[in-house]
Formats: sequence, structure tokens, C-alpha cells
Amino acid sequence: MPVTQNGQSVTVNHNVALATSPSGQSASGTATFSCSNGVMTLQSGSCKYKVSERVGPWTDWYNVGATTCSAYTPDASTIPVGTTFTQTRTCTTNQRRDQTTYTVWSDQTETVLSVKNEPRTVTNTESRSQAGSQAVVVPISNVVAGCIVKSSPSGVFAEKGCLGAQGGRMAMA
Repeated sequence: MPVTQNGQSVTVNHNVALATSPSGQSASGTATFSCSNGVMTLQSGSCKYKVSERVGPWTDWYNVGATTCSAYTPDASTIPVGTTFTQTRTCTTNQRRDQTTYTVWSDQTETVLSVKNEPRTVTNTESRSQAGSQAVVVPISNVVAGCIVKSSPSGVFAEKGCLGAQGGRMAMA
């Protein structure tokens, strides 16, 4: 605290914290006193005190961390080759929003008193079209003259495959 001495008079500038304001709230401010012949006199000062609290609006939701997704199902290797199907997966994102409470002072300034947050988890399902990759395996007993003819349920020709060697199993592609 700076002290200036002029003859018998000493001026002291000091930040003070008052115990209570007129409304019974805590207060703080600054004051300049002078002391002369054992008497302390207030030269100038200001005091601000808490008038109220103000609750601010909620912020928009924002992401906290990365979005995580499960694997697409079913796996393409479980669906026959050439079959188009839809795969799905579930994704989750953690989100949060905040609300700030402020102390409003007698000079109309505000300071942050507290911040409240509210979490939530957003879940969504994503889908995509995929082609199956499972090979169709036909026992050799279904082979006529070294070739396999696979027809659709309506009897229309769908696929044909021929063996390159004798015996065993053959994959249709």
C-alpha cells in the first residue's frame, strides 16, 4: 500500500473489503484515507455490492469427444455374391450445453458465479447399400457335364459356372 507523508499528514490508498452492504450482501471497493493528528478521514472511495444474480440462457448443444459407431451389419461376407442389401450401424455422440449464473453488482458489472452443464447422448442409425461377397459353393453332385446352371426362382437363367478340373467343389462368382 503506497504511503505519502506531507508534514504530519499521511495519505493511504488501500483496497478494502467491507463485511456487508446496505442490502446485507458482501461488498468490495477502494478508499483513500488521510490521517492527521490521530484522526483518520475518508478522502474518497467507492464501494460496490451484490445486487442480484442473473441466470443466463442455455448455450446450444455441442459435441464432447468423437462420435463412435458400431460396425455395419450384416457383414457382406454373409450375403451371397451379387445380392444387393442394406447394412446398418448405430452411432453415438456425447453432447453438452451450459448455463452460466452471474453476480450482478451495484455498478451494473457482472462476474461469473457458477456454470451448470447438462449432458446428453445422441444416437442415430446410418444405413448404406452393399453387395454381398459370400461365394456360392455347389456340391459336385449338382454338376452336369462339368457345368453348373443356377436359375432364379422364376426359372430364368441367372448364373452358369464350369469346372476347370475334375471332382471337388466349385465356387460360383
